[in-house]
Amino acid sequence: VFVESLDRVFENVCELDLIFHFDEVHYVLSEVVSAGMVVETNLQEITRAVDEAKRCVKPEQESSRLNIGALRRGFV
Repeated sequence: VFVESLDRVFENVCELDLIFHFDEVHYVLSEVVSAGMVVETNLQEITRAVDEAKRCVKPEQESSRLNIGALRRGFV
């Protein structure tokens, strides 16, 4: 289930995805396993949770990039 979930999240997962996106891999694993117990095996639920988390993180990352850009220009 874990590998199938990774394949759906990364669309044909490879080793480089595991290396460069380890935070997303860890999040997928935490959706499947908690405290050593398998808590979710439904692939649709796992991918839905990961997609939802990605949507929440994107605006936060974009705002931090804007703040860094403003700092570089001397506006903040």
